Amino acid sequence: MKNKNIIFHIDGGIGKNIMATSVISSIKKHYGEEWNIIIVTAWEQTWFFNPNIHRCFNANKLEHFYETFIHNCEVKIFKQEPYSTEDYILKNTHLIDIWCNLCGVENLNYPPQIYLNELEKDFVRSNFITEKPYFVIQPFGGANPNINYSWARDIPMNTAQYIVDNFKNSHQIFQIRNENQPLLKNVTSIHGDLRATISFLMLSDKRLLIDSFAQHACSAFNLKSTVCWIVNTPKVLGYNIHTNIIGKQPDVNTLKYSYLEPYNITGEIFQYPYSFDVSKIFDADEIISSLLK
Repeated sequence: MKNKNIIFHIDGGIGKNIMATSVISSIKKHYGEEWNIIIVTAWEQTWFFNPNIHRCFNANKLEHFYETFIHNCEVKIFKQEPYSTEDYILKNTHLIDIWCNLCGVENLNYPPQIYLNELEKDFVRSNFITEKPYFVIQPFGGANPNINYSWARDIPMNTAQYIVDNFKNSHQIFQIRNENQPLLKNVTSIHGDLRATISFLMLSDKRLLIDSFAQHACSAFNLKSTVCWIVNTPKVLGYNIHTNIIGKQPDVNTLKYSYLEPYNITGEIFQYPYSFDVSKIFDADEIISSLLK
């Protein structure tokens, strides 16, 4: 009897992979145990220990893939790009719904799923001991390595620092960042191992995040967080568990060079659509109030 294999290919970052775990849950339920799900991605760490999949491969390391999983097998290939659909571009439908529809399965509304073992959790507990509760902040994203601040996605530096200063006495504050991004004052930097970073989130008391992988990870662990949005929208990429705070609406028309979407998520300077300074995009006191609830 031929092996039955589902090849599920993901182009994109960590957050997209975490959303894909929800899609895979619906696919697994639809096709059943007789079908093996094989993931192809750049972010295998997202899929460690996931019981719904058979194997996971790095997209750059696919030796013998065709002959093992496609040749002489019964195969379904899901390599669709949900970001290219009309519903995503026009911000009509949540990405998980779009992706399930592209794969021809019903979205059964499974939450994203990340699996950590006990040693991974203990690593954070044993290496970062503090008497204060943890506050994790991810104020900046990583869409463009040549731009260390994106007005379209990131919390303005002054706003983020103001919020940190309000909690520095009550909490040990950890900032998720890559080495190219600004480091706030009175915080401890978290960078490097993805799964250790996710463990920090699980052990945290408060979380202030942007539209990036951490808010997706928190939804997987049912961790209510405050998430700030500017260009993107929680209707398409967010979760109801979070307190979603929307930045001020643009008041300047900079759409002359826009194509399918009004603004580039990397925060091109010539597209800046406000007549005021970036520090006024969010109300810092509103964010603090949400964190205190």
